[in-house]
Amino acid sequence: MNKDADRLLDQLMASARPSQEEVPAAMPVGFATRVVRHAFARRDDHEVTDFFPMVRMALGVAVFALCVSILVNLPILREATVGLTEFAIQHQLTSQVLSAR
Repeated sequence: MNKDADRLLDQLMASARPSQEEVPAAMPVGFATRVVRHAFARRDDHEVTDFFPMVRMALGVAVFALCVSILVNLPILREATVGLTEFAIQHQLTSQVLSAR
């Protein structure tokens, strides 16, 4: 039994030793061209149309958020519009008075 343990320990130490040859860091031959070919491959129409329901849903959510934002801020928007109208009237009256001089 002691010999089996020694043999297993030797195997363990042998596998932990650094290997003689270095593993190349370069990509395998043809890998880059295969990735580029796959990325630019012409897709069938079915894959493209699967994308549209998600876009339609995102657009719907964006429109809903816009409507909610307008409804929540409606009193503030009305006050701002009234203020702008009063400013425009004052500016027009001032310019008329100045031009009459």
